[in-house]
Amino acid sequence: MTNTAYESEGVRPSNSEAYDKAISELTSKMLDLVWFGRKPNYRTATKADWKEWEQGQPVPERVFNRMIEGLKRVEKTYPDEVRNLRGNEADFYHGFNSGMLAALRFVGTASQDLYDEVEDEWIDGIQMAQDLYPDLDT
Repeated sequence: MTNTAYESEGVRPSNSEAYDKAISELTSKMLDLVWFGRKPNYRTATKADWKEWEQGQPVPERVFNRMIEGLKRVEKTYPDEVRNLRGNEADFYHGFNSGMLAALRFVGTASQDLYDEVEDEWIDGIQMAQDLYPDLDT
């Protein structure tokens, strides 16, 4: 005996909380890796590399220090992925991570409608996801 029409086809809805948590955790990981991949290698970069990264503007010292802390955290948390981002196929891995981030953000946004209290209306999650896609801001 099946609980839903889907189960008769060998499919059933998964645990919604576990699904949301898994999507959120993987999105966070991909965000970290895309952010990391956009930064110069702090171990070998010169001050000129960081100036170029900031469109020719000097990076404030406190911002620079926080970036270095973040880069070290990502290195420690995802050592294999960081090795890939610093290796010969770095462009491939950065592209893969960027695609994953875009897809995960789409799925996360499309999976729920949001209530806009100011406009007193529901916003369709799928439409919002389509409007925002690929949403690669870090």
